[in-house]
Amino acid sequence: MLFPLAGSSDSVWVKHQIKGGYDYYYNLENREGTWEEPEDFTHNSTQLRREEIQSVVGSVTAEYNREQLWLANEALVTQLQARVRGYLVRRAHAQRLDFLRQQEPHVVRLQASWKGYKQRKMYRDRMNVLQSNVGTVVKLQSFVKMWRAKSKYSQRLQYFKDHEKDIVKIQAFLKANKARDDYRTLTGAQDPPLSVVRKFVHLLEQSSLDLLEEQEVTRLREEVVTKIRSNQQMEKDLNLMDIKIGLLVKNRITLQDVVSHSKKLTVKKSKEELAAGDRQGIKALSKDKRKKLEAYQHLFYLLQTNPSYLAKLIFQMPQNKSTKFMDTVIFTLYNYASNQREEYLLLKLFKTALEEEIKSKVDQIQDIVTGNPTVIKMVVSFNRGARGHNTLRQLLAPVVKEIIEDKGLGINTNPVEVYKAWVNQLETNTGEARWGTHRQWWKNTLNCFLGYLYFTIYIFANFYFTTFLKKM
Repeated sequence: MLFPLAGSSDSVWVKHQIKGGYDYYYNLENREGTWEEPEDFTHNSTQLRREEIQSVVGSVTAEYNREQLWLANEALVTQLQARVRGYLVRRAHAQRLDFLRQQEPHVVRLQASWKGYKQRKMYRDRMNVLQSNVGTVVKLQSFVKMWRAKSKYSQRLQYFKDHEKDIVKIQAFLKANKARDDYRTLTGAQDPPLSVVRKFVHLLEQSSLDLLEEQEVTRLREEVVTKIRSNQQMEKDLNLMDIKIGLLVKNRITLQDVVSHSKKLTVKKSKEELAAGDRQGIKALSKDKRKKLEAYQHLFYLLQTNPSYLAKLIFQMPQNKSTKFMDTVIFTLYNYASNQREEYLLLKLFKTALEEEIKSKVDQIQDIVTGNPTVIKMVVSFNRGARGHNTLRQLLAPVVKEIIEDKGLGINTNPVEVYKAWVNQLETNTGEARWGTHRQWWKNTLNCFLGYLYFTIYIFANFYFTTFLKKM
């Protein structure tokens, strides 16, 4: 490849190389040439030499020939290029896959970070848009919700209007059936529910007679409680009178003491009658006494509804005064269980007292039978009256009757026979004689009878508590 000679475009001389390696210098102005190099020779770079022209023509011809060759073999060249490029791409893809498999944890972490960044960016952009257009968003939401609600309401209303007659018939039929069922329940059921009674309460006659009857029942209940207290006090006074009469017979006290005690009883009874005759009810109380009465009412209500106080107080009393405390305070406080509410509260007190006694006094199961529990004494004292007898008879009669009528059940209540059966069983199992002296036999029989008696009392008390606590 020939390179152009350095020169200037203003020079008049041109240098040419001919075969043999000789240089020929040509003057462009006078069109004369020389073989010797002129002084201050500078080649004119704007003129091409023959070699340069031939070189350019040859390179152009070669390029043209090469282009024609490529055009003639374009399909083969394209296929070759495609194969080479496919090979290169597959190799690069395989290398990339190998690299990614080797760097899979890092790639996954990068992808997760990038996706998280994009999602957070989208979320922030969305939040910024929404925050900058809160008013518009709220209006759009309200309009859409209002349109949907109105559309749904209009469709529902139109449906009701189209079927108005059918709806009226169905409603009338259902209301009539419901009213007939409620009326049958009210007239036929022994204890109709409150919702049914409330529907027909407007049919009942409202008068002041109901209020007067309720006041009369309350007054009679108060009189019953007062009479019970008076009878208990009179019974104690009569017992004391009997003791004094007995001491008088034995010349321990004088006749004047007995007469004075009798006069005290007469005076006390007359005062009680006068107080009962002069009683005018709550209206006769002063303002201070009314406040005191309200305070006592709150106190009694708290003691009734929260039995833990009385349950702890029972076990703080001395053993010899617990029975008197129960008769004078507890049963009076619960009005001797004259109605279902007070009976429920009294049974709740028994339950709480039994739990308190088990926590504080019972270490073993045998202590319940042999320890003379206070709660059992309370239950026995409460059920000594006719009401308690009727309750126990109502509860235990079906069970006892079922046991008695069971012919296949053998229950021998004779302690001697029970002891003999026990001894026979022991002798059969051990092969040793268990009979001792006659005195020892009676001692064992008595112990067996007492154990059986304690066990029977425990079973009945447990059954009584279980039945009543289930009602609670």
